[in-house]
Amino acid sequence: MNVRANAFRLNFKKNTPVYQYPLTVTPDEIFEACQVHDILAQKHRHMSKILGAYFPSGQMIFTMNPIAETVIVETSYKG
Repeated sequence: MNVRANAFRLNFKKNTPVYQYPLTVTPDEIFEACQVHDILAQKHRHMSKILGAYFPSGQMIFTMNPIAETVIVETSYKG
């Protein structure tokens, strides 16, 4: 199965479940792709413990495991 993200293609074995969830970043003025990418890169280790394998793409996050509840990650960002 192929999933297209903004900058790359992801290949999975046949019948691999992929779950899609909206990504909300607040405050809204932070939502430029490069800023969100930087924030997610800083929090990658923490988020992968919560979500398992995940792939951000724009305002979406794809996971291979279902998420039972809303996940909130608080961080600070300068720049």
